[in-house]
Amino acid sequence: MKKLLLVLVAGLLVTSSFAQIDREDGDSKKKKKCEDPFYGFLGIGLSSINGDSDSYDKPLIGGYLGIGFCLTQFNQNVGLRTELAYAIKGSKWSEMYGDGNVRLGYVALPVFVRATSNSGFYGEAGGEIAALTSAKDNYDGESYDFKDEVNNIDFGALFGLGYQFGRFGVGARVVQGLTNINKQESDQYKDHNFAGNVRFTVNF
Repeated sequence: MKKLLLVLVAGLLVTSSFAQIDREDGDSKKKKKCEDPFYGFLGIGLSSINGDSDSYDKPLIGGYLGIGFCLTQFNQNVGLRTELAYAIKGSKWSEMYGDGNVRLGYVALPVFVRATSNSGFYGEAGGEIAALTSAKDNYDGESYDFKDEVNNIDFGALFGLGYQFGRFGVGARVVQGLTNINKQESDQYKDHNFAGNVRFTVNF
């Protein structure tokens, strides 16, 4: 948890600095209004698991989809966002007897600061808490449930960059797991996820 708090503080400082880019003199006098009060998004990317075993040797194609909300706008360029998403994480693995992959399903709730320049580029940083919904180990054409061996809650640090043009946006995001996903504390495993995304903003 201390690591997560440090990441959040660092993210706030970084994104606040990012917001100074391309800011005009009169911006501070403008009304604080969310430019994206509600948006939907989907993304696809690569997910991997790092830890004590070398078996997880290749990334897995994963993805996520969900909705996002503007919680508050600190000023014209910097605001606080949250999202609710379903995400597929995991990794490919290989052993002497064969290879396969593990797929972990999560309902994720990220909360992050987003700083946007007047030209539309943005940076974001924050934290994410995710609740496990499924855990499947797939090999030899079969799928095996091992949810009982995976921790129900996962914490991660979030960093991203993107560009908003009108109601559409594109971006890239990294979510690094901070806690052990394995219930057996003797073996440490953390997930790492990189994904590109597109989103569509709805204004009320």
